[in-house]
Amino acid sequence: EIMSLICLVRVVLTGDLHMTTVDLLEFSQEAVGVFVDAAYSGTVNTITWDLFRDLNKMSHVFEVSWLAWKCLELFTDLAESVTAPSYPDLVYLFDEGAFLYDNLKKRELCDMAIGKIGQVKYKGEFIERYLQNAGRLSTKKLDLVVELAGNDVTCIVETLTKQLTEQIHTEGWVLPSPTKYLLDSADLYLCKLSDEDLLENLFTIVRDFPDVDTVRWGFDLMRKSQQENPQSLSHSCCSTNLLRCDVIKNLYYDFNKNMSNEELVQWMIASEEVNSLLLAFEAFYAWFLYRRFICKDQQIGESQFNNMFDSISQISEQQGWLRLPSALRSVQSAWCNTMSRFCVGDNENCAYTVIDSTEDCNDSLFLLSKDSTLVFNFKHPDVLSCDLPGRCGFILKTVPRETEGELWTLRLCTESEDYYNQQVHFHKEVRAERMHVFFVRKRNTILIPISWLGWMKSLTHLQRWHGIWKGLGGHSDGSYKVLYET
Repeated sequence: EIMSLICLVRVVLTGDLHMTTVDLLEFSQEAVGVFVDAAYSGTVNTITWDLFRDLNKMSHVFEVSWLAWKCLELFTDLAESVTAPSYPDLVYLFDEGAFLYDNLKKRELCDMAIGKIGQVKYKGEFIERYLQNAGRLSTKKLDLVVELAGNDVTCIVETLTKQLTEQIHTEGWVLPSPTKYLLDSADLYLCKLSDEDLLENLFTIVRDFPDVDTVRWGFDLMRKSQQENPQSLSHSCCSTNLLRCDVIKNLYYDFNKNMSNEELVQWMIASEEVNSLLLAFEAFYAWFLYRRFICKDQQIGESQFNNMFDSISQISEQQGWLRLPSALRSVQSAWCNTMSRFCVGDNENCAYTVIDSTEDCNDSLFLLSKDSTLVFNFKHPDVLSCDLPGRCGFILKTVPRETEGELWTLRLCTESEDYYNQQVHFHKEVRAERMHVFFVRKRNTILIPISWLGWMKSLTHLQRWHGIWKGLGGHSDGSYKVLYET
């Protein structure tokens, strides 16, 4: 009641909001009344959707944390109730998330909305309907549309191409500013990879514009679409819809395991794929197990293992590979060769960080033959502050190969929908090309690279090897880890 009488009061704000004042007249009188009652009583009876935006904003501006949490619970309940595509519900979630992000730099509602749209597989249809009123959207909302599209840039290009064609027929040769902004913002290289004909159709329309400036802009855009964006999370993958930059690097099918010991060393020296110590271990371990247990080569034994360690050490010095973190000094390879010779000292700086998965794995050998996920807690050093719910981290997910019977591969989940209702959230600073995944057996802390699984072409083969593995004293319980180059 007191605050409603002095609604012209301006409250000084400092900090990350970059706001100097907030005028209480921007809120409805009913919302201010509910907020005052809640602030004095410490409770709120009902938050209607008509008042949600004002109450949510005031709860953050005036730092009434319990009310902000109440609003978040209400928003979360609505998001979870949407289990099928419903444009009115989804556009409400998206707009409220965009409003809070635009005004207060807070992303939790925005990320929840983007995740939900992806989860119900409504991304393309949503973008098409949402951009029908593109002229009324702020650049912040247009940026969020680009973020929602993610790697599916064709959603944006297809919608804008249709709109531009219709507008030319009805209103003449005018390039709307939102269309230009979206095309400048989107990574058209990704559209070129997935649907080059669609992109060419767009450029054909732009080249037909009568004014020189638009045509020149179109040619610049076309040149830009031919180049991979180094800041993008996306690269091509020639045989699947999986984006190469999201794929965790390995040597599953990349080299001939029938090489001799000497040929393997020469191959590792010349290979562009083997560019780190762990990838060298991947190559040797895969070659060794294949030769010894599949080819039954009795000449392959402990001496070759020790000689190869010496060779890898020499190659590492020649190539200038980064040394491993001291956390791996106590980890063993096969035949109890410790990794200490390849690790930095306790007080030395290291460019790598070892990240543990949040849960142990009981069937390590079968991870790459089925639908699986690995969750990791990790705050990237470039993420200086974060107010998103949950912990910073990332998820690795298995993805089927196109050829039946081959191993699945691991990819880094980069889309918002991958993190909906998960214990971690993702920051784009985390990059797949800086990761190397390996497994450490729990019982005797032996490091086991995973590329050696690549010669197993079927689940039957995998099950047979599991028996050999146990017969050799191998225990499949342990944890997957990521070696991350920071």
